[in-house]
Amino acid sequence: MADRSRTNGGSTTPPVAAHGAARLPAVEVDSYNIELKDDDGFVGDRASKKSFYAILDKWRKPLHKLDSDPFGEIPSSEISKKKLDAALSGDDPDAAGLVQGVIEDFAQVLASIIRRFLRAKGWKDTERIAVGGGMRERQIGELTIGRAGVLLKADGIKVDLQPIRSDPDDAGLIGAAQLAPPWIFRGHDGILAVDIGGTKLRAGVVRFRNFSVARCWSDLRFNGPFCAATSNTNPHND
Repeated sequence: MADRSRTNGGSTTPPVAAHGAARLPAVEVDSYNIELKDDDGFVGDRASKKSFYAILDKWRKPLHKLDSDPFGEIPSSEISKKKLDAALSGDDPDAAGLVQGVIEDFAQVLASIIRRFLRAKGWKDTERIAVGGGMRERQIGELTIGRAGVLLKADGIKVDLQPIRSDPDDAGLIGAAQLAPPWIFRGHDGILAVDIGGTKLRAGVVRFRNFSVARCWSDLRFNGPFCAATSNTNPHND
């Protein structure tokens, strides 16, 4: 990356990381925002929330015709991940079996996407993939990640799939610390970060001691058309 520092009257302005910079203070970016497409659109979109609920709906339809749908008349889009977790570990074997079928199908989709990604130049020789997003915060998501990892290994693809450690709502904000130029870490103990996702916008103060120790101290989360917000405060790392 070109040196963006300037000298003006003997003073040097510290370089600020450019948008999309490949070389960052703590990491080097080989690839990002990969946009593989085929006749059905973007390959990565198949692992979306919309795709997950489409699979749930597919499994429910034949059961509904037999009046055996454990979720009754509730639209699939209104069944929370918390409720799916409860069904998976509950006493109703039909409900648990339904959720297991959805997990298997979605894991197959996730594994097929990763296979495609690993054939891309920037993803070659990838050893570990950290999986975040809304699925990460529930058991069904962790089981999907685990099952996809097993499917890949069964195909001889040696890659480690791991759920992100941080809360999914905080992870994008915490990751922004990796984008900060080195001089910020010498003169400041935090940054204001913004994470724009598919359905939510989050803004928060991220405090840090170094590149590897960062916590989201306070954040705002805006849902949908950004008309509602909740504030959460987390303790700073000691």
